[in-house]
Amino acid sequence: MNKTELTLNETIKLMDSVLEDLNMGDTDEIDLVVAIANGGTFFGRYLADKIKKPLEIVRIQFYTSDDKISELPIHVDVDVEKLKGKKILLVDDIVDTGRTVEYFKKLTGLRQAEDFMLVSLHWCQGSVVSPNYFGTQKQ
Repeated sequence: MNKTELTLNETIKLMDSVLEDLNMGDTDEIDLVVAIANGGTFFGRYLADKIKKPLEIVRIQFYTSDDKISELPIHVDVDVEKLKGKKILLVDDIVDTGRTVEYFKKLTGLRQAEDFMLVSLHWCQGSVVSPNYFGTQKQ
């Protein structure tokens, strides 16, 4: 994974850009913001505060401590019951392979178009999923 390093001000500008696009849609129908930890936590908190929705944090971790990708998640913490029947805004910092989102869908039974919208600061074109809203697109 190629890391993108941004200053705090650059990150906030990028989050505001995504928020502006998101606000052009209907945020009233969103019941819950779900942030994928660790990377999506700050962005998820920011969006939840801005659109005045509750925040739930989940953990689905494929990366090891030395930034290698594990075949199976090395840590999963998702309370599926809290997500049932909710229209969700799923937030992550980067959608690179899409494996985390695919695992989330498998674990929860939720579908992107019907049950949740995906938002990310960065989206890699080779990903198996596409965010509904994103800040930057990477090769």
